[in-house]
Amino acid sequence: MEAHGSFASQGCIDCKAPFDGAEIRKLIQEERIPRCNRCRGLVKPNIVFFGEAVSVPFPFATPRFVSQFCLCTRVYRLGRFLVLMM
Repeated sequence: MEAHGSFASQGCIDCKAPFDGAEIRKLIQEERIPRCNRCRGLVKPNIVFFGEAVSVPFPFATPRFVSQFCLCTRVYRLGRFLVLMM
């Protein structure tokens, strides 16, 4: 479960169009700014950066999460707190 998104996908911050992973890696290696092919907006990984709001509710309280959590024999927590101190 990824609380703050993943580097596995990326998209335009304006029109939300998906962006090819190989292409963004190439542009970053060339030190070029990734731009959307549709609207020329900025492209970023589908993660939440410091100061950004989480766009969808985190799934702790959903019935699916609760039912799967109850079946677990082990729980591993990686990372830090899910609360940012301002």
